[in-house]
Amino acid sequence: MTDLRPHGIPPVDVEKSLEKREELAVMKNRIEAAMHTPEIQQKVTKDFEYTFRQLGLPLENASEISNNVIKQLVGPGSLEEIEPAILSQFKEIKVGEKNLIEVLH
Repeated sequence: MTDLRPHGIPPVDVEKSLEKREELAVMKNRIEAAMHTPEIQQKVTKDFEYTFRQLGLPLENASEISNNVIKQLVGPGSLEEIEPAILSQFKEIKVGEKNLIEVLH
């Protein structure tokens, strides 16, 4: 039987990586299922807006960011692709002297 593991990666790490990808796929399916109805999507969007407003963003920015995050979460990408894209956008958003990532931490 041929060992199909990537060169140099121990079997345990490959298994953990596979588990993580499967877990992320399940999470993505749950997000998509939950966001399927307009009512739920609107509630989640309002919750994001509220959070961003509490962090110091103006309503217009909070709404735009919320809609963008929701659009990405229900879009075709995997969570492994979506998360870095969202974090990259958050790095560009300033709240005072800090970016949104720094504020969230």
